[in-house]
Amino acid sequence: PLLTLGVPGDAVAAVLLGALIIQGLTPGPLLFEQNPEIVYGLFSSMIIGNILLLFIGLAGIKFYSRIVEIPKTLMIPAILILSTIGSYSMNNSLFDVGVTFIFGIIGYIMSKIKMPSSPIVLAVILGPMLETNLRKAVLMYEGSYSFLYTRPITIVFLILTVLSIVSALKKKDSKLGKLGGYLSFYIKSIFLCLFHHYDYLYAHYISHCALLIKIIKKLKPSIKVIVNVHGNDVVPEDAHDEKFIPLVKSTLPLIDLCIVPSSYYQKVMMEQYGLNEDKIKIFPSGGINFDVFQEIENAKEKLHLDPNKKCIGYIGRYEKRKGWEVFLEAISLLENVEQYQIVMVGVGEDEEKANALIQKYHLENVIKKYPMQTQKELALFYSAIDIFCFPTYRKSDSLGLVGLEAMACGCIVIASNMAGPTSYIKNQENGFFFKPRDGKDLNQKIEDILSMNEHQIKEIKDHAYQTAKAYDVNDISQNLVDIFNGI
Repeated sequence: PLLTLGVPGDAVAAVLLGALIIQGLTPGPLLFEQNPEIVYGLFSSMIIGNILLLFIGLAGIKFYSRIVEIPKTLMIPAILILSTIGSYSMNNSLFDVGVTFIFGIIGYIMSKIKMPSSPIVLAVILGPMLETNLRKAVLMYEGSYSFLYTRPITIVFLILTVLSIVSALKKKDSKLGKLGGYLSFYIKSIFLCLFHHYDYLYAHYISHCALLIKIIKKLKPSIKVIVNVHGNDVVPEDAHDEKFIPLVKSTLPLIDLCIVPSSYYQKVMMEQYGLNEDKIKIFPSGGINFDVFQEIENAKEKLHLDPNKKCIGYIGRYEKRKGWEVFLEAISLLENVEQYQIVMVGVGEDEEKANALIQKYHLENVIKKYPMQTQKELALFYSAIDIFCFPTYRKSDSLGLVGLEAMACGCIVIASNMAGPTSYIKNQENGFFFKPRDGKDLNQKIEDILSMNEHQIKEIKDHAYQTAKAYDVNDISQNLVDIFNGI
């Protein structure tokens, strides 16, 4: 698009565009007609360059790879010196050097907050061109800007611009998308509360709704505020989560009721936030859908597993504090591990680390890994797993529905003796506990279960099923209505 239309596709192309303009060339359709020697010379140089790069690269790869070993104490000063000399030599001006350093600092900050620098590079290159051509168009229309909304071509480009902005705002994984999403959510919520009558304000994730609660409570003092807290909402796992805690604490006096997913979180809200017990109600978010999560016959055969071998499994994300490394340590300590089938289901940012640990323990031929599944497919995996390990050591695991889902499908669950699972697991009655982050203890519990007889296993499974049944979504759905009616 750079040579044919004069539109750079990325930051590198934008720099090349600037270089062509400096040389008095205007990229676009006419470039092929007016300066064919430049275009075909560029094509030829790219072809020849890539061929030469192949041979040069293969010959010198051992030497080039050593560049990354150059200490930063040498590399950074060298880059700074070259940048300073380059910026000064353009106009022999110290002002340009100052601009270089200022934008260097801005670029560093942008890299830290993960904001892409390409749009700024494009703006710097294309900005002067845009201004020049805009002035020409305004002069042609005798000072009028009507061409921006009366000509078909400009209307099309304006529509495309609006669509690109809207598309960026809708990308919820981007910072701009998140900011746009929250801004829209706040405005819509305030508008609805101002111009409609509501008895209750029900907010999930209080840390991100705290400011909104304060605004609405100020505008409508009579409205009753109910918050549902869970996860790292009120139990921070890192410094980022900690930032929201003061805001949460200042908002809690405004609420009329706090809904928590477990007795563990009820204790958290009472001890760490000073809420009275009468202001807290327990309601397990979502519950268990027994139409989906139920024991499926011949599950091992359907997953092409050996029905005559015990199956030990982990289902969850490969992330910090999820305990996947604890599970792998426990499996590596199993005696005669080849006699068992080990299943891991999930994805996550630490999956490569998990793969490396599997290789370190020489478990490549023992463990079968699967990507994350749908709920119906998860029920099949739970049904195939005999011993389900829930090794999380996250303080913010407010309930741990995966443990209950596994119980509903006939698994024996071994969980870390902390956080959410302590609300429903009774050690050696409907499941087992092990010491958090202790792979050896988890291994011992697995060995203990493998040595149990059929009667003992059936008794544990029966108690586990009854525990999961208490969280049946069809039975608990009315509880939330009763909670609201009881305020």
